[in-house]
Amino acid sequence: MTGENLEDSFGALGENQDSFLTLVSCLALFIQCGFALLEAGLVQSKNTTNILTRHLVCISICASVYFACGYAFAFGPGNIFVGYDYFFMKNLPDRQFSHWLSQFVYVVTTTTIVAGAVAGRVQFTGYIVYSVSIAGVVQPIATHWAWTYQGWLVSKAPGDELKYQDFAGGGVVHVVGGAVGLIGTAVVGPRLGRFQSVNKPQVITKPERSTQVSISAGCNSMQPWCAILTGLVSGITYFAWSKFIDAIKVDDPVDAIAVHLGGGFWGLCAVSLFTKGNGVVFTFSSNAWRSFGWNITGGFVMMVWSMVLSLAIFGSLHLCKRLRITLNCELTGLNINREEVPVYIGSNFGVEWGRHLADHHELELVSVNYNTDHLKVGDDSESSSTKDQTHPEENTTCMTIGNLHKMNGLTNTVTNS
Repeated sequence: MTGENLEDSFGALGENQDSFLTLVSCLALFIQCGFALLEAGLVQSKNTTNILTRHLVCISICASVYFACGYAFAFGPGNIFVGYDYFFMKNLPDRQFSHWLSQFVYVVTTTTIVAGAVAGRVQFTGYIVYSVSIAGVVQPIATHWAWTYQGWLVSKAPGDELKYQDFAGGGVVHVVGGAVGLIGTAVVGPRLGRFQSVNKPQVITKPERSTQVSISAGCNSMQPWCAILTGLVSGITYFAWSKFIDAIKVDDPVDAIAVHLGGGFWGLCAVSLFTKGNGVVFTFSSNAWRSFGWNITGGFVMMVWSMVLSLAIFGSLHLCKRLRITLNCELTGLNINREEVPVYIGSNFGVEWGRHLADHHELELVSVNYNTDHLKVGDDSESSSTKDQTHPEENTTCMTIGNLHKMNGLTNTVTNS
C-alpha cells in the first residue's frame, strides 16, 4: 500500500469514528428522556411539568457553558489540574468536534443526577446557578484529572504500569454527580413531612440502575462473569447507601445518591479487581493492589472535590435565599407556580385547582424551619399567629396537618365539579 493510499485509509477511518461518536452521542442524549420520565414517576404529580421543563433547560444550559469553558477546562492543553485552551471551541481541531459532543452528553448526565436528588424543592434561579457550576467547573476539572494525559491521575500514577481506570464515567460522572447531589439535598432540606411518614417504597428499577452505573468504569475490560458479579454486588451497595441516606435524614426522592455515588464508587473498585489479566482476582500482585488503591484515591478525591465546591454553591444560594422554593410553591406545586400548565388531564394540581384554592383562602399556615426535619403539626383551631410564636426569624411556612385534610376535601370538590 502506498503512502497516499495509507493516508486516505486513515482519513476514512477518522470520518467513520466521527460518525460513530456523533451517532452514539445522539443516542446517549436520549437517556435524558428516560431520566425525565423516571423522575416524573417518583415525585408528586404537581411538579411533573416543571421537571420535564427543567430537563430541556438543562440541555441548553450545559451546551452553552460547556461550549464556553467546560470543554476547555476538561480537555484543553494545560497542567495536571486544569486545561486552559479551546474556550468557545477556539483553536479546537475539526477532528475533535465529535469528541466535544460525546463529552457534552456526560456533562448533561452529571447535572441531571443532581436535579433528581433535589427534585421539587429548588428555585429556578438556584437550578441555573448549580447547573452552570457543574457543567462549567466541577465536572470538567475532574474529567481533566482522569481522562487526559496531563491530568494528575494519569501523569502522576505511582508506577509506569499503573493507571487510573474509568472507561465510561464511573468517577467523573456518577461519583461527581452523586456527591454534588448529596450536599445539595442536605442543604436544601427534606420535603415537607418527608420523615414523618412511613419509609419510602423501594422501586425495582433503582437497584437495576445501580448495576448499570457500577459497570461503567470497567465495561471495556471485564469478562462477562466479572460484569455479572459487579452488578450483583452493586445491588447490595445500593440498599446499604439508601438506608444510610435515610438514616441521616437526607431526602433523595429518586435515590440518585445511592444509585450514582454508591454504584459509581463501587465500580471504580470493581474495575481494579476484575480487569481481565491484570486485576487483583487474577494476579493478586502488588502492582494490582497499587492500581486498586490508585483508583480508590481518584474516586475519593473526586468525591471530596465535588462536595467542597457544591457546599460553597448551595450554601451561597441558601444564604441569598435563592435555593428553596416558597411554601406556596411547595404546597400547590411547581406546575402552577412556574409553568401554569397541568401535565395530566383532570389533574388535581392543575391551574384551575390552584386558582380556586387561592380564591377561597382555605389554607392555614404556621411557621417551619426548612433546615430541620420537623413539620409543625397542629389542629384546625390553630391560627396563623403561630408564625409569630415559632421561629419568628424564619421567613418560611408550612401547612398544618389538619388543613391538609381541608385541602384534600377541596381538591375532591373541585375535581368532581
